[in-house]
Amino acid sequence: MPTPTTPITHYFPVDPPPFKPSPGLFRLDRDFGNGPADQQLTHLDQDFWRYRNNKLNARQERLSKYVAHHHLSDETQSATCKRLIQIFTTEHPDWFTHEGDINTTCQLTCHLTEETLTFVNGHLTGTTPEVTPAYIHGIDALVSQIQEDLAIVQRDGPNDWLAALHLCAPGHWAAEDKIGLDFALVHQPVPGIESIVKAQTSMVRAMIDKSPLVRFVWGFGSDNRLNHHPQPPPEWDAVDWKGRRLLEGQGDEPPFYLRIERQTMQGLPEVNASLFFIHVYHLSGKDILANQEQRKKLREAITTMDHLTLVYKGLAESKDQLLNLLESK
Repeated sequence: MPTPTTPITHYFPVDPPPFKPSPGLFRLDRDFGNGPADQQLTHLDQDFWRYRNNKLNARQERLSKYVAHHHLSDETQSATCKRLIQIFTTEHPDWFTHEGDINTTCQLTCHLTEETLTFVNGHLTGTTPEVTPAYIHGIDALVSQIQEDLAIVQRDGPNDWLAALHLCAPGHWAAEDKIGLDFALVHQPVPGIESIVKAQTSMVRAMIDKSPLVRFVWGFGSDNRLNHHPQPPPEWDAVDWKGRRLLEGQGDEPPFYLRIERQTMQGLPEVNASLFFIHVYHLSGKDILANQEQRKKLREAITTMDHLTLVYKGLAESKDQLLNLLESK
């Protein structure tokens, strides 16, 4: 199978202290030092097959555990598939080509997975070769071709809800628990989120009407596995699966990882919805310890976190050890 040669982009979204949750929304044209990739909604890089295999494994385990929808209209499905085809072929023309008219009948070919998807008016009608388990809709088929996960936020008057989730690389949350919830309930577990939730209407409006946008969130882990669903697969030990026992690196293993999510948003105002892409990256603790500026920022951020935030980010039991490590270097 072919593999992209594009280097992996690098981000370190740790803000100056004190640490506090914030919307952190930037226009997609903001420069983060990665050249043209910073202006893309989706990234295809040399790590593509790790993400692809993670999605295949998740779908094989139990499809409904990772792919869900709730009151997802035919109009939003169609608009989403058409926009995704446009995004893929525009941002990655070497790997995605299509024939026909996306507004009537077209075929999209991913030259990485060697799958060809047929759409009629934005709805999936065929897959070559056939896939097991079969794609449940065009969104499932399309998101399975890229590294990002995808959420779709739908708005109807003053109400909003998560209408679809394709979440194969979750960070300790489950699609089945969040699907159908509004912005406030989705983010309820995040400590200090109250002020952002109060701006729920304006946040959803920005996602739909002021996109494309980008933001970042970050946390900690003892591994760089993509899938951290709160429910482990049957063959996994629950504690090992959780991946929150920090500072146990042995040999060449890093003492911890910074798990970073790059979240990009593209509005679909014609159907009152927004696409919300999530791309997970991992920054090795060894690289952070070797970078004086990053080490200082991370130490200051951890020092100013309250207890609930430390728990949420997986640091409640490891804070002192991690601070000692960052200071000793």
